[in-house]
Amino acid sequence: MSQSNKKITITDVAQHANVSVTTVSLVLSQKGRISAQTIARVQKAIDELGFVRNQTAANLRTQSTKTIGLMVNNKNDFSTYRMVAGISDVLEQNGYMLYLTQCGQNAEIYDQKLLTLYQQGVEGIIMSPIDDQHLLSLRKPESFQIPLVCLSSAKLDSDIDYITPDNTHSAKLATEHLIRQGHRRIAYVGGTTGSPCRDERIASYRYTLSQYGLPSKQEWILDGDFISEDLVQAVNMLLTEQTQITAILCHDASSALSCVNGVRKSGREIGKELFIDERVALISFDDSEQLMLNHPSLTCVYTDPYSVGESAALRLLDSIRNPSDSDHKSMLLPAKFIHRNSA
Repeated sequence: MSQSNKKITITDVAQHANVSVTTVSLVLSQKGRISAQTIARVQKAIDELGFVRNQTAANLRTQSTKTIGLMVNNKNDFSTYRMVAGISDVLEQNGYMLYLTQCGQNAEIYDQKLLTLYQQGVEGIIMSPIDDQHLLSLRKPESFQIPLVCLSSAKLDSDIDYITPDNTHSAKLATEHLIRQGHRRIAYVGGTTGSPCRDERIASYRYTLSQYGLPSKQEWILDGDFISEDLVQAVNMLLTEQTQITAILCHDASSALSCVNGVRKSGREIGKELFIDERVALISFDDSEQLMLNHPSLTCVYTDPYSVGESAALRLLDSIRNPSDSDHKSMLLPAKFIHRNSA
């Protein structure tokens, strides 16, 4: 058999480098005190022989699969892509591979997919709930002996570690910015009643208004998920009937785009300048390429999904490396203000 067809083993590398098999193993695993000269000699032998390490066998020996499960919801949007990129980059830098799956539309499928990831031998799982209502019922399965981190949209009363944007601070930032620009009648549009994320933002928005002695009326708060003609018409009616409203906080990118259409349908324009009954300022609690490219581009107060992904991955890796640290941990991530042309 020619050298090119022969399967090169760790023993071959040891003989070629004139070191022990144990030394080669320590070099490959980056453990032990090995001189730089010896490492260089082993690496040269690896390169010359074309040795490829059997990672599966190595994992069996160390009882480490170097894999992480990620279950995301079914939103194929800008934020999800950014978040997955943040997770993937951190894991790759630390020698881990990512198993990615979508969580489906109901809790039963969600639980089945969670169990499948666990049975595949992943060392930890990062998970996002189906929606805000599902978030309220999330619990760690009793049989799971691996760490979990939840990508939450709000504070979570659970035994699972979670990463979430600081919704209270975000709403305060956005509301105060509008007040300082001279706005005195500010509406909130989007989200679903009972959503923990929405509840946190609205509570902060109303509290901030009250701190400045400004009103917040229930009729100025509109429900609505996704881009829909119903929400466009609701915004149109709100601005037509409540002409004193000069600014809107938008729950997410979808509701922001509905607000853009609703404002224009009411006969007003979008912009920073405060002209009652002529212009409406908009701030979104989300960002997207559409909001950037809209004319005018939309101002945002949001937590970068990439940093959410990074933080979740780092938290999970810390739990894997320190299994004795069983304290439940949560992390609130600050928002940043992206100044554009709508407010």
